[in-house]
Amino acid sequence: MVINMETFIQKHGLMGSLLWILAIGVVLMGCSGGGDSQDGRADSQNGITQGEVVQDQAAKGKDHSGHDHSSFDTVGDIVYTCSMHPEVRSDEPGTCPICGMNLTPVDPLYTCSMHPEVRSNKPGTCPICNMNLVPMEVGADNARYEHDGTGLEHDDAGHEHDASQTLYTCSMHPEVRSDKPGTCPICNMNLVPIETDLDTGEGDGPASADGASGERIVPMESNAPNVSNESNMFGTLRMREDAVALAGIQTTRAVKRRASREVVVPGRLSINPNSQAMISSYVSGRLEEVFVREEGAEVREGEPMFSIYSPDLISAQKELIEAAGSSVFASARTRLLRLGLTKEQVDWIASLEEPEEVVDVMAPVSGVVTAVHAVAGMYVKEGTLVAEVADFSVLWLEAELSQGDLAVAMQGDSLFARVLRPGVADVGWSGESEFKGFDLVTSVDLVDPIVDPVTRTGWVRGTIFRGDGDRGVDGDRGIDGDRTVPAWRPGQLLAVTWTYQPEEELLLIPESAVLWTGDESIVYTMEKRGTGVEFRGKRVKIGQKYGNFRHVIAGLEEGEEVVKNGAFRVDSEFQLSGRPGMIR
Repeated sequence: MVINMETFIQKHGLMGSLLWILAIGVVLMGCSGGGDSQDGRADSQNGITQGEVVQDQAAKGKDHSGHDHSSFDTVGDIVYTCSMHPEVRSDEPGTCPICGMNLTPVDPLYTCSMHPEVRSNKPGTCPICNMNLVPMEVGADNARYEHDGTGLEHDDAGHEHDASQTLYTCSMHPEVRSDKPGTCPICNMNLVPIETDLDTGEGDGPASADGASGERIVPMESNAPNVSNESNMFGTLRMREDAVALAGIQTTRAVKRRASREVVVPGRLSINPNSQAMISSYVSGRLEEVFVREEGAEVREGEPMFSIYSPDLISAQKELIEAAGSSVFASARTRLLRLGLTKEQVDWIASLEEPEEVVDVMAPVSGVVTAVHAVAGMYVKEGTLVAEVADFSVLWLEAELSQGDLAVAMQGDSLFARVLRPGVADVGWSGESEFKGFDLVTSVDLVDPIVDPVTRTGWVRGTIFRGDGDRGVDGDRGIDGDRTVPAWRPGQLLAVTWTYQPEEELLLIPESAVLWTGDESIVYTMEKRGTGVEFRGKRVKIGQKYGNFRHVIAGLEEGEEVVKNGAFRVDSEFQLSGRPGMIR
């Protein structure tokens, strides 16, 4: 509607017209306030209030002139910090003043999937399209500070590099490589130098991208050498000699020589069956007396073991006495000897006029009583076992080996054991101990041809001779000068050192030079190159352990210099330079 102001003034007058205009203005102001109040209520229902949402339309080139965003121009109460220096705080995105890393928000931010310029520190809906806000990814708020390497190519054609040069990497992102100092395009930290050999091998050169400062950035995956043979699959790594010394890296040469392997295994002393004697009755009768009543008693050859009354023995004595001076005397004498009597007893009976009713049976050997099977007054038959005696002057030393060691054990291998004096609490091996023990030294006489199906072990055996200074130690030793005790006892458990020495020479390297990775092992070799050294990784097949050395079956040649101390440091440098190592 169009109002003619001249006609209106003429009709209502000047004062009346002013009053009408004032009234219309008041009405219009009331309508505008009501609309703003309604918009405020709508924003409150969406969970987005003034100071909680920010938009950057100019930066994104989008036109939202039809929307009123005056109530969400800034993000309120958002604090940014440094991941490495949490004491740093800022109310806006940027970089850490200490390390240069991008600052990240302490609390999560929310944004609109359709309008990423919208930011909020609380969940809600977008004021533009009313979609639900979603959490922002960490670091997205600092996207404008990060380097976008997509679409940036570096032409290596006609560009030559030195065989050895200083590369720079990021401590937080080791896949970043640059041939110039600068900052990391990911976290903005200063790059640190590492000296290495590019050694890209044959084939295409490494792909690259240029950083924000113009430096050459080499991804880790593209820096691995392109080689086709197994021995060079690690590539090479060059270092200065002073850097090698500073890192404490030590090397030694792989050599072929005779080797011996010592294995400490459980062992025991056992009775030699050839030195055991079974004392039994040769005739039927009644035991009048048993002179050996307990196990462990020592007896000597010719001492009485028991006395027996036997009609058969009395009859044999009469035949001997009656045959004196006749041709049957010799046969009668032989019969008594076969009944268990000694020559001295037979000669004494031949001088008698009447036979003895009770006859003593003597011990045939000297030793220790290991079992008693009869008592006085017991009736026995021919062959009844009365007692057992064993000679401890000859014992067996048996060592229990695993089935793997048993396969290479052979006659002549050395066996060494030590038995301490009785009553000594410390059964250690040290020969420098205050309590000196008795060394048992022998060699393997027999290798067990059978493996125990339960324990998967077998025994090797050697013989110990008491009193033989070459192969053993005298078993009777004085203690405090007033009594003697045996140095060893059958059944005693020992720790035995079994020594195995192969006949051929073996290629050996220190055990510390081997990096174990499960099915395969890694060794790093070193060669001098000008003023520096060159390291190369090799996969090797490792055999048995010989002392502090390992037998190399395959993968290494005699004379090659291997890293014996510091192999893990060298491996870490290979990892940082993008080459395969223990962790591919």
